[in-house]
Amino acid sequence: MAAVNYVAQAEKVIKSLIKVKTYKNKNGEIVEKKEIYLTTGQIRKFLSIMNSIGNKVSIFKAENPEENKLPDELVEEIQYMRIKLIYQAGREKSVKEFLEKSELDKYIQKIGNSVKNFNIVFRYVEALVAYHKFYGGKDV
Repeated sequence: MAAVNYVAQAEKVIKSLIKVKTYKNKNGEIVEKKEIYLTTGQIRKFLSIMNSIGNKVSIFKAENPEENKLPDELVEEIQYMRIKLIYQAGREKSVKEFLEKSELDKYIQKIGNSVKNFNIVFRYVEALVAYHKFYGGKDV
């Protein structure tokens, strides 16, 4: 993922998750309701994990300003984050759809030990959360 297109990609992903429900209201009028079945809580779990790792990356970079490769401990935490993501996708259909459309697992794998790649993926997750909220994601 190029650094410049993660915002557009995030918006595209969230828009693709919007489902239109058609129903009749109490007056018998046909009404359309747009919803995103992925909840804010589900998507923020990923951001929370990313924030935790991001804080450790920031500390690492402050202590090692010239270093562009993450230490093995942080690479392991990133890989563990993938496991949590896959587990949640297996438990919840809306998370699975989100994972597939966002290609988040693929991008996390590409982080490897690169500080730059981590930061791009981190910003991508932030953009996904922001667009989810902007387009009316449920807070449940």
